Amino acid sequence: MYTPEQCMSGEIEGCKSLIAYTRLGIKEFSVQQAMLQFGTTIFTCIILGTGSIMFSNDTEKIIINPITKMVSIIKTLADDPLQKPEPPKLDDPVTP
Repeated sequence: MYTPEQCMSGEIEGCKSLIAYTRLGIKEFSVQQAMLQFGTTIFTCIILGTGSIMFSNDTEKIIINPITKMVSIIKTLADDPLQKPEPPKLDDPVTP
């Protein structure tokens, strides 16, 4: 709580009911903060989207394609168990 020296010395009457107001101009600061937060949100969305696409591609190459290949070999063996199974030709070759 702030008490002016004039109130303490008694020079000004009615200091007990004195109310002070302050008006601050923070519009520019608020606009700048909002823009920085918007930029952070866009950056985060880009990073998460890129990570999602990379994860999806890796999952396709590492998990889905080998399982599809194994299922095709098992189907071939189920049709004719004495025939040597040939690995199927996939559209996207698996690279280790």
